[in-house]
Amino acid sequence: MPRLPGVFGTHVGAVLRRLRRVAAHHRAAPTFAFASATVARPAEHASALLGLDVEAFTVDGSPAAERTLALLDPAPEDGTSRRSTLTHAGELLGELVCRDVRTVAFGRSRAGSEVVADIARQVVAERSAGEVPPSAVAAYRGGYLPEDRRALERDLREGALRGVAATSALELGIDVSGLDAVILAGWPGTTAAWWQRAGRAGRSGRRSLVLFVADEDPLDTYLVTHPDALFDRPLEACVVSPDNPHILGPHLLAAAYELPLRPEETIFGPAAPALLARLTDVGLLRRRPTGWFWTRDERPTDDLPIRGVGPQVRVVENSTGRVIGTVDAARAEASVHTGAVHLHQGRTYVVRELDLDDGTAHVVAGDPGWITTARSQSSFVVLDTSDRRDLGGVAAHTGRVSVRSRVTSFLRRLPSGRSSASTRSTFRNGP
Repeated sequence: MPRLPGVFGTHVGAVLRRLRRVAAHHRAAPTFAFASATVARPAEHASALLGLDVEAFTVDGSPAAERTLALLDPAPEDGTSRRSTLTHAGELLGELVCRDVRTVAFGRSRAGSEVVADIARQVVAERSAGEVPPSAVAAYRGGYLPEDRRALERDLREGALRGVAATSALELGIDVSGLDAVILAGWPGTTAAWWQRAGRAGRSGRRSLVLFVADEDPLDTYLVTHPDALFDRPLEACVVSPDNPHILGPHLLAAAYELPLRPEETIFGPAAPALLARLTDVGLLRRRPTGWFWTRDERPTDDLPIRGVGPQVRVVENSTGRVIGTVDAARAEASVHTGAVHLHQGRTYVVRELDLDDGTAHVVAGDPGWITTARSQSSFVVLDTSDRRDLGGVAAHTGRVSVRSRVTSFLRRLPSGRSSASTRSTFRNGP
């Protein structure tokens, strides 16, 4: 199992503990093996996920072929305008596909990955002289339906896809061999993620290529001009939060559905008893002498997204009523607001209506000639201060704040575009 930090890792840890409960109920004691080449303190991380002591074996005996690493800066030296990182990565992806080099290009956003895939298809159509179909390039990201993701993974393994523009959704847990090259469009945020993505190529024992295309960011520029800061940098430790109530709560409901939760159980940690009491108070669980029971007929796990927190907004095509994908509710205001341009598997849609109460974004197919980009601006109001400390001449305050955020969506004209405008929406987060 690869490194699993943050929300996704915390979800996986809860799933593993649920698996341990069910296995113990059936008198089974499975052995858990974790494998990763890009994780710091592996025993500590695996133990946090599983809830058991884990022994680490840190000798790497895996075969490794020659790998060429190249750091590229699209900034021109003659003072002309800088080329977009996404454009540069898309052209590289298309060129490699034309040369029959199986390649995955990693972007930092879902929309960015769709743009890279679209540019690569254009390059393939123009330069391959019909030898390679544009359908040999696809995007892969979170928000696709499970059956669409499985189909893309199958085509990638079997060679029907030669190029994929992906987000971190393809970074973890997907077994794809035979890739020859990796393109990283911008710094992914951590050294571990950089090497995790770079390691997707060369797994078949052949020579591989890794291209890092620097984004218009001071950190990216620094890494390109100081490669030792990247290659000699230690890996970051993974952080998970098994006691996070927003994640643990739904998993406790799922565990109670699988098997009643007994009072003596400690597998879910010290935060579980208080959380079980809250779930009982709101009527989701029922307390009986033998434990806590699920109170409803339907399964509690049908809408439990393990890659995020909270509900999902379904993206629905108006003409057919078909669900083409999903978006985290927390991202909906910025990505599928009314009037937003939504890219999905090479097709362009315009959002006609975002209904957060119904959890749907209704879209129609069509290219309006522009794309939308969201920008978030936040302001903070201090409500009260409960503690104050002086830290080396800097005063650190602890207290409550109110956050007010405004999401502005700019419509940017494409070369053949016809209009530009902007829309705004405001929402408030609690203290």
